[in-house]
Amino acid sequence: MAASPPATSSGPALIWAGGEGRRIARRAGCRALAAAGCACYRAPVGVALTQLSRIYGTPLESDEAAGAAIASDPATLANALFGEAVDSDDVTSIESARDYLQGRIVFLSGCIPETALEPIRAAFEARLEAWA
Repeated sequence: MAASPPATSSGPALIWAGGEGRRIARRAGCRALAAAGCACYRAPVGVALTQLSRIYGTPLESDEAAGAAIASDPATLANALFGEAVDSDDVTSIESARDYLQGRIVFLSGCIPETALEPIRAAFEARLEAWA
């Protein structure tokens, strides 16, 4: 078994990129990952921009451009993430849909402005209530 990584200021050493870390991360759930400041589930360079460009239907070439698009229309991101959640085999309940959203927020966190988080969650919740 690989040695545990040292603790960092961004969170406990419990969560790290690696086999055992990923198993623990899945068991811990996305909310625990976000609370721990986990970097192992954040999008690699360029991946978030590619995904957000697809969602917004326009080339987004920087985190700042993506952040501006999200800030101006957080419902578009919420609706796209809701569609992903509905299509996911891992989403089997309202709570797992919320966990899915939180995981995607963590993954895209380098591009999502802090001010857009609540509108994204509110729009997602509205869709979730209608779905339930």
